[in-house]
Amino acid sequence: MSLRIRRIGDIRFVHGSAAALPEAEHDLLIDAFPDSLGTVTQLGLLEIAMSREAQLHSTDAKGMRALAASRHLDYVLVMSLNPYRNTAEALFMDVRTGYPHGSIETTGKGRGITNTFGFRPYNPNRINRATLRLTKALKPQLDALANSLLKTASGA
Repeated sequence: MSLRIRRIGDIRFVHGSAAALPEAEHDLLIDAFPDSLGTVTQLGLLEIAMSREAQLHSTDAKGMRALAASRHLDYVLVMSLNPYRNTAEALFMDVRTGYPHGSIETTGKGRGITNTFGFRPYNPNRINRATLRLTKALKPQLDALANSLLKTASGA
């Protein structure tokens, strides 16, 4: 299957729910993408809230595709971070067909974060620090995936 990179959207999920991309993670991920990959646009919480997909979750591929199509995007990078379990996944999906062009997953160093009683923490600063660590762990595989997609797009 031939892949032409043009407009890419990025959507981030934490614990299965759509979440804003903090600046530190944005700088790590989006700004480092090669220009030849295409224009990268973040699909933020306001766009989700204003769309029909107001309750978008990480398992709602149809909703993600509809939101990305409304922004005239060709592909969407879906990131799912779970600091409680200390896992991260990413999927590069075609908006029109839903075809997954590549997926990666990783586990962060150490153990996941919990609150005093062993449940999921809800402190945004603590969650953002944990998701930044997960994003750093995911970054090398994400770069390799982007390079693989560029090779596919160029027909190499």
